[in-house]
Amino acid sequence: MQLADYPGLVFLIMAVTLPLAAELGYRLSQRNEARERAGEVSSATLGFLGLMIAFTFAMAAERFDTRRTLVVDEANAIGTTYLRYQLLDEPYRSRLGADMAPYVTARLAFAQVGVDPARLARNQAETARTQGQIWTELSGALRTPVGKGLAMPLLTATNEMFDLASSRDAAVEARVPRGVRVAVMIFALIAAMSIGWTLSADWRRRPLGALALLALVAFSLSVIADLDQPGAGFVRIPQGPMERAAQPILTAHPAATPSMPRNTPP
Repeated sequence: MQLADYPGLVFLIMAVTLPLAAELGYRLSQRNEARERAGEVSSATLGFLGLMIAFTFAMAAERFDTRRTLVVDEANAIGTTYLRYQLLDEPYRSRLGADMAPYVTARLAFAQVGVDPARLARNQAETARTQGQIWTELSGALRTPVGKGLAMPLLTATNEMFDLASSRDAAVEARVPRGVRVAVMIFALIAAMSIGWTLSADWRRRPLGALALLALVAFSLSVIADLDQPGAGFVRIPQGPMERAAQPILTAHPAATPSMPRNTPP
């Protein structure tokens, strides 16, 4: 994490930078033509800042849509895999269903861990453990006469389910590049300085308009940060598809469902 990840702190820095730049501009030059040139520079800086914010927002929104699509894809893969396991004879049908219960519990908990590395690591370890249990049980099921006939659809569905879990893990790490976030922050600070230089002596008489503009910039950065790391802020990816896919599994195998997700701290 870095300064660009904290829009509120960026706003405070801009709010301090603006009056300092205004005071500096007032002391160095009070000529009207100098202030006019400063106003032109300020307008250009704000224009570039707007382009940078729009570009960064588009990148964050694209990543958000990808994560939301992956939730639907993984939910579909879990539902398909579970239904195909129901085609097996006992005891493998019940065993695999029981193994799916802690797996879907871990995948539901994945949406709550945010971007905390420690909690992500625990969730990934729990996911890998339950995947190993499912794979071991499936290996035995494929040696039965019914399992041999269903080998291809069972393996395809299971592999897709596991692959989508890995894709969602990777999507959490696919944030807007650090250099872009830092560049937006630098542009915001330069914009605050240029506005302050343009205002000069007027800053003391009319500070609210400039501060409102800085607040809007900080709010835009906050929205971008939330889109870029859903689960850590106010923006959340809907988990309805995963909950609906998990419901029949957890209902059919309540004894195999952990009372608390392993990635959730006590």
